[in-house]
Amino acid sequence: MLKNLNLTRGLIFSQAVLLKLTEKGMLREDAYQIVQTSAMKVWEDSSKNFKDEISNSPEVKKFLSNKEIGELFDTSKLLKNIDYIFKRSVNLN
Repeated sequence: MLKNLNLTRGLIFSQAVLLKLTEKGMLREDAYQIVQTSAMKVWEDSSKNFKDEISNSPEVKKFLSNKEIGELFDTSKLLKNIDYIFKRSVNLN
């Protein structure tokens, strides 16, 4: 599952970044523009990674620390209930 998540090159976290930027006070329209622009760079160039694009954005750095950015891209949050989900799916069959 982690391999599949990594295939997105971080794009799966775009909504989390958008929400965090707005939560920290950035206008939604501005946050959307930054996230969309960064995401398109990654989409168009397979050597790019969304976390790097966001981390290198001066606009993002005004609102988010490196620690906060790292927390947004933490895959353990996505996988924390995986064992429960698999056990539940086995019990349904």
